[in-house]
Amino acid sequence: MLKVLGVDDTPSVKSMTEVDRKLQALYGIQTIKYKGALGHTYYTNSFADIISQEMANPRVRPHLSFYPEEVHKNLSEARQFAHWLHEIPDDEMGPMLRVGSMDYYIFEPAMLRSGKICMPHRWFTRGKHHYARCWAMEEVIREGTRNWKLTNPVIGNPWHERANGAPCLSFLIWLYCDDTSGNTSKKWNKHNSFLFTAAGLPREESSKEYNVHFLSTSNIAPPLEMLDGIADQITFVVIT
Repeated sequence: MLKVLGVDDTPSVKSMTEVDRKLQALYGIQTIKYKGALGHTYYTNSFADIISQEMANPRVRPHLSFYPEEVHKNLSEARQFAHWLHEIPDDEMGPMLRVGSMDYYIFEPAMLRSGKICMPHRWFTRGKHHYARCWAMEEVIREGTRNWKLTNPVIGNPWHERANGAPCLSFLIWLYCDDTSGNTSKKWNKHNSFLFTAAGLPREESSKEYNVHFLSTSNIAPPLEMLDGIADQITFVVIT
């Protein structure tokens, strides 16, 4: 078409295919094949690829929250409610806080400016400032004390070692499954699809179309069978 219109130096189909292949390798999202427990084959998009793109997206990253926010009235966002601030286990709700050039991890002793030693176990925000819920620490020499089991005392928080100097954050999501029963044509009713949005986004952002991410769909595999692959993806992201 470009040649017909008189455009010079038009790329060939082969060269454009090669460019597309390289771009997909650099910036694309992998699709992973699974064989379900019931014998059905289905595919899921890579959680890790989607999250890495979200973290690099200048339209999304500034709006993401990773820590609970302590607010006593006019609550409006998920991060402000008790589930984030109190109910999610400590080791699943943001293991690290960076202050200047220092990285502080939960379940590792920290020295306050006063010289006292404490152990943070939950980070949260209040206004524009970050705070920590901490356990007070003091030297105790007595028999019958219980051994520390939350981390290896030699290496500290395992995420500290895994991060190797990189920021370590929890990326919470809203995961949901939907069918196509609202369609006029009944031939699509058997398709079930899994999608997710970042739970750290404010409400006005999470409802935008580009913040709703597709993971998987199938008209053969039931939702619980597909959920195995989704769970594998989450486990892979957490471990790596």
